[in-house]
This record gives sequence, C-alpha cells and structure tokens, in this order.
Amino acid sequence: GLVEQLRVIKDAEEIRRMEISCHLNQQMMEWLPGVLVPGRSEAAVSWDIEMFFRHHGATELAFTSIVGHGPNAALPHSYLEAENLVLVDVGCRLEDYCSDQTRTFWVGEKPTDRFKKTLEAVQEAQHKAIRAIHPGVLACDVYKAARGHFESLGVAEAFTHGLGHGVGLETHEGPSLNGRNKTPLEPGMIVTVEPGLYFPEWGGIRWEHMVLVTEDGCRVL
Repeated sequence: GLVEQLRVIKDAEEIRRMEISCHLNQQMMEWLPGVLVPGRSEAAVSWDIEMFFRHHGATELAFTSIVGHGPNAALPHSYLEAENLVLVDVGCRLEDYCSDQTRTFWVGEKPTDRFKKTLEAVQEAQHKAIRAIHPGVLACDVYKAARGHFESLGVAEAFTHGLGHGVGLETHEGPSLNGRNKTPLEPGMIVTVEPGLYFPEWGGIRWEHMVLVTEDGCRVL
C-alpha cells in the first residue's frame, strides 16, 4: 500500500492535469444532450462519448462508460425513449490522469414531477456533502451529511452505495467516502461526491462532481 498512500495527496502538477481531464469531461456533458434522442441505443451513445473524448485529446476511457436508460440501466442494448431518464457515468484519461462524472438527463421536452423532485433531492444531498468537506473532517462524516439529507426525506433506503472515492492515475483510489471510513481529509485529496437514489421499478438518479480538498475548504473541479 505504500505507492497507493503516496498517490492520495496530489501535488500541483497532478492537480493541473486532473483539472484539464475534468474540464474535458464537463465539455462532453454539455455536448451530450444533443445525441440523447429517442430511438438511439445505449451502446450507440456510449460510442459517441468515447469518440468525443478521443477526438479531443483523451488517450482512452477512464472506465467503461455507463449509459443507463430508465429502469434498464443494467441492460446493454436498451433504447432511449421519449419522456424518460438516462443516467450517464463516464470518464476519460488525459495526460495520464482520470476524470469521473455522472449526470442524469431527461429525454423529451418536459421532465416529470418525480424526476424533478428526485433530482432536487440528490443535488441538495451533494451540496450538503460538499459543504462539509474541509481539512480534518472524517470521510464518514461527509458521507453522513448526504445520507442525513436523504433520511430527512424518508428515502435513505434508496441510497445504496458509498458517497464517493479518490481519483487520480486510476479512477478509484483512496480515500473512500463511506459510513465506516474515519480517515481525515487532507489538502490535495481529490474525491468524487456522487449521491444517488435508485428505484428498480422506475430508474435512478445520480449526480457527481470531483472535489479538491484545499487548505481552507474545498473546490469543485
């Protein structure tokens, strides 16, 4: 674990590289709604994403892209339908460093009230977790900030995974933001904050930012 421990804290050059990797991911997310049209397959959208990354300088995907439509997120060949949601979790490798972002989009003109309400709950949980990030705070307490919001809404049972993880030369590095990890956060750590709510009969919504722990708080990349 010696090398892995050394990689937990990023130096200035690593942070610069991760910022440009994250910036390309954000550019892709802003471009993506134009290809999320009814009748296209999840596989076709995944290929569009990979081509975008490669055409803009990425050497490879950071991990296999996830494009999940409605309740069919686990199926490799489902097709986008109008008036439904699609969850996209993707990352690229640029100058050797990885990005990792998730967004959930609505396919169609007018999102349902359930979609809007669930998305609002997820984004507010993320906001509270990010606001809790600063040097010295325990990783588990950042997780609890998000989970506590879901508990206040009575939907915590639908939050079925950890809040986030470190990112760097690999997509998943330390520290893990879960309810058991008592590691104090330190300046130079870069973690994902990705709360989500999942309902098998309907679908799931996740929203993810990469966050740098700074000397006096944090900064969203």
